[in-house]
Amino acid sequence: MSTRDVGCCLTIAGSDSCAGAGLQADLKTFMAHNIHGLSVVTVVTSQNSLGVQRVFGMPRIAVEGQLKSIIQDFTKDIDGIKIGVIFNEEIITAIASKLNEFRVARDDVPIILDPVIISSSGAVLLQPEATAQMVQNLTPIVTLVTPNIPEAVYLLKYFSVEQTINNIDQMKSAAKELQKHLKCKHVMIKGGHLSSSNASSPDVLYDGVDDKHHVFESEKISKNFTKTVDGLSISNWHGTGCTMSSAITCYMAKGVSVSEAVKLSKQYVRDAMENSYHIGGSKTTAQLNHNAQNKKFNL
Repeated sequence: MSTRDVGCCLTIAGSDSCAGAGLQADLKTFMAHNIHGLSVVTVVTSQNSLGVQRVFGMPRIAVEGQLKSIIQDFTKDIDGIKIGVIFNEEIITAIASKLNEFRVARDDVPIILDPVIISSSGAVLLQPEATAQMVQNLTPIVTLVTPNIPEAVYLLKYFSVEQTINNIDQMKSAAKELQKHLKCKHVMIKGGHLSSSNASSPDVLYDGVDDKHHVFESEKISKNFTKTVDGLSISNWHGTGCTMSSAITCYMAKGVSVSEAVKLSKQYVRDAMENSYHIGGSKTTAQLNHNAQNKKFNL
C-alpha cells in the first residue's frame, strides 16, 4: 500500500438496488477501512430484501470503457482489486483483457475474486457457458478465489471432480483441488453453508504458495447468537459474502498476509452481523452494519 493516509481499492461487481450486497457493500466496506473505493459496474440487478427479481448484464463496451478510464488515471494508486459478479463471457473477456494490461504495470496488487454463481433467491449470476472463460482467462491472474460451499462444489464438478463438502477435512481437500485447477495463488472456501448440525461456521484457506491450510472457526451466529431486530428473529444477513471478500481486499491492500487478512475480515463481518439492522419487507433478513468497527479505524 502507498504511504498516503487513505488507501484505494477497485471493485468490479454488480449493482444491488437495495445496497446490501454487490458493489454497494464493497464500497461501504472500503470506506470503513479508510480506503477510497473505485467501481466498475458489471451488472445491474432489480433487487430488494425479498430477493433478486431481474439481472441486466452490462454491454462489453461499457465494462471495457469503465476499466479503461480507471486504469488510465489510477493505475499507480490502486492497492487492491475485488471482483464480484461477472455474469457472462463478454464481461469476463473485457475484465481479463484490461486486468492483464494492468498487471504489466502493477503485478504487486492483490486481486480477489468472489465467484458469485447463483443468488440466495435463485437468480443466475454466472451463465453456465461463462465458467470456461472464467477459469481459462481470469482465475490464473487472480490472487485469491473465495467460493462458498455450493460454489466450490459447482466449480469442482466443472473440473469433473465429484466431491461433497460436509466437514472441515472435505473443505481442505476441495480448496487444494480448486487451487490446482483454477491456477490462482490461494483459495478460501466459506463454510457458512455447512449443515445446521455444525455448531461452527469455519472458513478454510489453502495457501498455494506455502502449500498450507489455515482453518478459521467461529460460532454460527444463527445457532448460537440470538439476534432480534424490531421484534423479528433474524436468520439471514444480506451481503456477507461480498463484504467478506471486499474486507480481505482491504487488508491485503494494506500489506497484510492472506491468512491474517482472512482472520481480520471474518471478525469484521461478524461485528457487522451482530450490529445489523432491519429494513424492507423480509421478516428474516437483516442488513449488515458496515460501520460497526469504526472505532478501530479512527474514523
